[in-house]
Amino acid sequence: MGRRLVVKTALAWVLVLLVWVTPGVVASTYEGGGESYRMRWVQTVSGLGTDEGTAVTVAQNGGGTTVYFTGKVGSGGTGAQLGSFQLPEGSGVVAALEATTGNVLWAVSLSSDSDQGGEQCFTGIAADGESVYVTGWWTGEGFTFTGSTINLRSSSNSKDSFVAKLSATDGELLWIKTFAGWYDALLTAIALEGGDLVVAGTFEGSAALFRTTFSSRGAKDVLVAKLSTSHGAPLWGKVFGGTSNDGANTVAVRNGAVYAAGYFSGDDAKFGSNTLSANGGTDAYIVKLGTSDGALAWVKTIGSSNDDVVNGLGLSNEAVYVTGRFGGGTAQLGSDLSMSSSSADGFVAKLKPSSGEVQWTRTIGGDGNNDEGNSIAVAGEVYVTGHFAGSGVQFGSATLSTASTSSRAMYLAALEASSGEIQSVWQYGGSTDNDVDSGEALALDSYGNAYIAGNFKGEDVTLGQNVVTLTTQEVDALVIKVGGSGS
Repeated sequence: MGRRLVVKTALAWVLVLLVWVTPGVVASTYEGGGESYRMRWVQTVSGLGTDEGTAVTVAQNGGGTTVYFTGKVGSGGTGAQLGSFQLPEGSGVVAALEATTGNVLWAVSLSSDSDQGGEQCFTGIAADGESVYVTGWWTGEGFTFTGSTINLRSSSNSKDSFVAKLSATDGELLWIKTFAGWYDALLTAIALEGGDLVVAGTFEGSAALFRTTFSSRGAKDVLVAKLSTSHGAPLWGKVFGGTSNDGANTVAVRNGAVYAAGYFSGDDAKFGSNTLSANGGTDAYIVKLGTSDGALAWVKTIGSSNDDVVNGLGLSNEAVYVTGRFGGGTAQLGSDLSMSSSSADGFVAKLKPSSGEVQWTRTIGGDGNNDEGNSIAVAGEVYVTGHFAGSGVQFGSATLSTASTSSRAMYLAALEASSGEIQSVWQYGGSTDNDVDSGEALALDSYGNAYIAGNFKGEDVTLGQNVVTLTTQEVDALVIKVGGSGS
């Protein structure tokens, strides 16, 4: 898009996009040249407990664009409200929103019998024009999926997982398959392109995905699997890891290749014929597999002397983009590049799909240790969301701040794809010491609009003449649309 970042000097400007004077109303700021980006609408999951926004995607449906997102309603009170839909406390939620207005088209929940004391959460979502696919986890037994009783029972109070297919029209449950074992078995991410449906997660011991059993090497290991879209049965599955804890946070599929990323630890993590050794507590990895049989093409690592992790993957035809967090000091990206920081910072990196060779890296951080990239998407430019805290937080040549190092703000940054130069950055929240704002998931539509699912606390949002009031007792979940003036 060719926007040039505006630096905060005597000649710089900051365009404040919401109401920024009224007490108790959060300010959202944008720094960049050219077209200004602003919040178009917001929907919240608002209750007395800690509510979470976990995943978001968009799909063309009936000639229009629909936004689908997942989350979790906190325990406590009588549940939470999403538009006109009342959601049970402690439930997981999947919802469809009209992209232009944000109106809730439908919302379904997975909730447990209160006598059984179960808990549940949706963790990932993918969609096409006809169907919606979700992953999630549960504990306990005695569950209802918006009117339909489901026979789910977890083992030994562990967290077990499911993958489900819903109708895009009304959220009707079409099928559900479980991933369960004696210990935790978590499906954390899902992706879809054409007929390729893939999931990724973390498990310990032996766990069965539908009727296929997988075994870890010791502690927690990584699972990446391809499923049938018609009935959910695994077509293949691959296990990676060693005798220490390893996990997958994100998965993506494009042009006949599957990419997964997360973290590993110890000195014996097996990825195909490769044995990886972590430099610090945990190192990050990115792995490429073939969609036909799961054959490993390459694996790359990111390692410092502290904890490192990849949280998000974004794909184009020409590149693989990742975002996450590294623990400070110097982090090596394979044998290609390194990045340095005096504290834990977020990062973005570009890799070649053919080899995994690192093309460029960018860091996001300041004087705090709470800066992170959580999700990334590509549409011409590269867009990243996450959170940051403290003062002097660098986004390229721009410097942003929150009220204190304990206050957290959400951001959306746009980077030039070929160079990694940060073109613009949009900040939401971080104006009080109690703010815990974060962008957890990101999706883009064909018009260049961004949709962010995340969390925040204790703020009212002003859109034009309308004030959206949020509870102040605990954290609320939200999904927001951020778009340019032509949106």
